[in-house]
Amino acid sequence: MFTRKQKIQKGFGVVEIIVGASVISIALFGLVATFQNSLRISRETGRIIEARFLTEEGLEAARIMRDAGWSNVGSLATSSPIYLVFSSGTWATTSKQTFIGGTFLRSVVVEDVRRDGNDDIASAGSLDPNVKKVTVSVSWFGRSATTTESAATYLVNIF
Repeated sequence: MFTRKQKIQKGFGVVEIIVGASVISIALFGLVATFQNSLRISRETGRIIEARFLTEEGLEAARIMRDAGWSNVGSLATSSPIYLVFSSGTWATTSKQTFIGGTFLRSVVVEDVRRDGNDDIASAGSLDPNVKKVTVSVSWFGRSATTTESAATYLVNIF
């Protein structure tokens, strides 16, 4: 027969197993949650980096178009978005939205540049036909909202 002391000790063994299993379960749950959060942040960071590369590529494409002839940039419609396509070894523009990798939408806005009486770039003044402001934006849909990366530069007719 079991003595009272042996019965109590036997009961404590079961309690210890339950407490130990609970502590291990909580620790594993925390590790899994941390791992999932790390994966989410890694994916989001990857998208941001890719969007920044696509933005820089868009600015380079505008420079390449300018280098091929000022009319490629100077004649573009201003203040309305256009889209870039790479076709037959060269960059071209289109009015059709083009998604890159099924995720990113890159748009380009070309704006006229005006100069004031001191020949500085200003919001009002005389039109400078040899300078255009080019803004490239890359947008994508994230977890709950659309995120956009943008960059702008001035292109000058140097030819």
